[in-house]
Amino acid sequence: MSLLSRVSAAYPYAPIQMHDSWLAVDPVVGCKASCAYCLLHLAGWTGVRPEVVRGTDEIVADLLGHRYFTPHTTHLAFGTRTDVLLPEVTPHALRFLTALDQRGLRNSVALISKLEVNAETAAALSRLQNVRVVFLASWSALGRGVEKGVPRGAAVRTLHRLRDYGVPSIHYFRPLLPSNTADEVLRHVLATVAGVAGSTVHVGIKLNPRLRPHYAAHPALKPAAEVDDEYGTWVPDDAVERLRRIAAREFPDHPLYEHTSCAVSHALGEADYTATRHRSDVCHPSHCPTAQRARCAGLPAPRPDDAVAAVRKLGLANDVAVQDGVVHISGVLGQEDYCHLLHTIGSPIDGEVDYFRVFRGGIFEPGHRARNDRGSCNGTPAAHSGQEPG
Repeated sequence: MSLLSRVSAAYPYAPIQMHDSWLAVDPVVGCKASCAYCLLHLAGWTGVRPEVVRGTDEIVADLLGHRYFTPHTTHLAFGTRTDVLLPEVTPHALRFLTALDQRGLRNSVALISKLEVNAETAAALSRLQNVRVVFLASWSALGRGVEKGVPRGAAVRTLHRLRDYGVPSIHYFRPLLPSNTADEVLRHVLATVAGVAGSTVHVGIKLNPRLRPHYAAHPALKPAAEVDDEYGTWVPDDAVERLRRIAAREFPDHPLYEHTSCAVSHALGEADYTATRHRSDVCHPSHCPTAQRARCAGLPAPRPDDAVAAVRKLGLANDVAVQDGVVHISGVLGQEDYCHLLHTIGSPIDGEVDYFRVFRGGIFEPGHRARNDRGSCNGTPAAHSGQEPG
């Protein structure tokens, strides 16, 4: 039976789907590993052999004709519903990248993995001429049993190999939990990746009622199972503040971000594309190089005509107004439309958002007007403890 039969309203899926940081391209689903905190549990896609649901030609055609895709501009990610370095997945990723590269497309493509990249794959990534690959290696120094099927040290070895081959990389520090946020662990993690990865992105643990049994079964995750909030992201009290202090004091040359989009932008040498520079709670405390802040500061204010054109291109009739650098959009926006418009306009958007629930992160402003899947207002879009989620 196909893994797609396990998709439900609790786990919305499409081969191409707009997420907070990128347009996700997922022609392969399922992962042989079984990380206790993984959202793939919602579809029963952990501890299973990956399944190819769209061939390379099909998924490339889907992408090129997609309403959210703009050649050379749209930020992409491949394989967010699997691990891209699984041997069943890597050939599909390389064929996809080659297909875009041969078309001369300059879009960035994020690849994400907890596993070790081999020399052959690293070399193939380094030979791409047009597509701009950014690799996110996920390593969080969690204890045994939390990430079943993930070889210890694999992601760190990936960072070293990608550095040797000149492929830009980001260290994903996720999820932050009580067991991996003691000062000595934070110091060890930063010491391991500083000078190897281009930056670190820190992320809390995603909350979802259906994941609570998985959290409750693991001592390291149990605190998240006890949080009252049903959805959003949770981090231990003061963990982020201590992480930032240690980074600023002991690793002053290593960038530290709360938003993945900031790290991707830094890796590409471009200004951030999700308006994070307007978030005093996220941008200001980030450990960001002066040159990168200057890139973001140099972005112009939104032009009313451009904002209207972006909304109309999606076929939306919502009223649009720009005031003091904020784009006000009437009515209700779907979550994917909101994310796409934020990437396209690059400035804060004020509007009501109808969430997918599962795919919700920190690009949404604190107190952003949110409509849940039952159509009622649910206040702020994410749970927090000391910070908004990444």
